[in-house]
Amino acid sequence: MAMTASRTAAVLFVGHGTRFPKGRRAFLKTAADAATRLGIRHFEAAFLEFCPPTVANALHKLYRSGVREVLIVPLLLFAAGHGKQDLPSEVDRAREACPGLRARFAPVFGEDPRLVALAAARALKAAGRFEAGDALLVVGRGSRDVEAFAAFRRVAEAIRRALGVERWGFGMLTGIGPGLEEAAARLRAQSPRRTVVLPYLLFEGYLMRKLPERLNRALSADRASVAIARPLGPHPLLSAVLADRVREGMDGCTGRRKGRAMPGLPGVHGPWPDP
Repeated sequence: MAMTASRTAAVLFVGHGTRFPKGRRAFLKTAADAATRLGIRHFEAAFLEFCPPTVANALHKLYRSGVREVLIVPLLLFAAGHGKQDLPSEVDRAREACPGLRARFAPVFGEDPRLVALAAARALKAAGRFEAGDALLVVGRGSRDVEAFAAFRRVAEAIRRALGVERWGFGMLTGIGPGLEEAAARLRAQSPRRTVVLPYLLFEGYLMRKLPERLNRALSADRASVAIARPLGPHPLLSAVLADRVREGMDGCTGRRKGRAMPGLPGVHGPWPDP
């Protein structure tokens, strides 16, 4: 059932949260840009942890303003613990103090070829160009969710194919799968001329800030042999994908329990978006 467009309906964008102002600003800009694309005026933003406002505070604010129907839009790359358990639980608890408040969930970003293209553009911007002997290391945030890890692996492989890189690897900052240091050590054993590190992360935050230090320890290399790309956001293409997720949520594609795989993912090749 589609969400009703009225004064009693609103959108709540929810991010992971960070203590770093730059990351919060990037999140808020991406959410606001998506709302502008859709002509949405009644929306709020909240974070799951590390910084205010909380999901409960944002929902209570919307409820006090007369909102009775909310579309929850998670700014999460994959459906893992935050999307499957934490966010729904936060919403359910908040609704206990809001009689009659209805909530539905939009899909997470998932496996979208546009984000593969954006990530490839970020890597190319950092590299200048990939030359013989260069290696690519795709870095994921990580989780304990097996489905989310499998989705990240598919995206990482799609990025590698899009760039045409033969020497590559992927590593996780947390959770299951090869850790960052393990993946970096494997690449180092191949004696690459240079390692281009692509953080497949949405925004700046603690993990992004710690990345250079962890890489320097793992690669035992000077800065000239390592190039670190920017995270995905903020970027107009990321905002466009988010706007599509909002539309899908309004049309009734909840995505509450699963991520989203889009057709055409393996076939992503340039032209790349402006990084």
